[in-house]
Amino acid sequence: MADTASLNVQVLVAAMHQSDESLIQKMHLQTDAIVANQCDRCSNETFTAHGRKYRYLNRPDRGVGLNRNEALLHADGDVLTFADEDMVFEDGYEAVIQKAFTELPQADAIIFNIETLGQDMGRRMNAKSKRVRFYNALNYGAARLSVRRTSVKRENIL
Repeated sequence: MADTASLNVQVLVAAMHQSDESLIQKMHLQTDAIVANQCDRCSNETFTAHGRKYRYLNRPDRGVGLNRNEALLHADGDVLTFADEDMVFEDGYEAVIQKAFTELPQADAIIFNIETLGQDMGRRMNAKSKRVRFYNALNYGAARLSVRRTSVKRENIL
């Protein structure tokens, strides 16, 4: 089994109208991240904090699909985790993701259970690991999904 720490986890955040770096703290991000920020300007900003690299891709384009694709095109992590700007990550999420991909080396993508509030409370939860087929994967939502970047690039998935 490979060393779990050798997998670089990068969070891809779909966001709107972010004007500063406070989102990183609000989301409790503990890994490298790309924030695809829909706003009224076009720029790239990069900064480091706590030994992690954060990139803001500020774009005037609208649409969550375009937003996530922009982040995917700039991603360089081994494992990419999709997120929305209203999420708050738990301590140690990086190790959980690394461990899952190490224990399932054949998996191109893994859907994680997440705790939700409000409208999303009815989303599907799994009590044990199982294969999810393409035809029912959309029942889970992108914010539960982590993928191997090499698999996404190899299959030209956007």
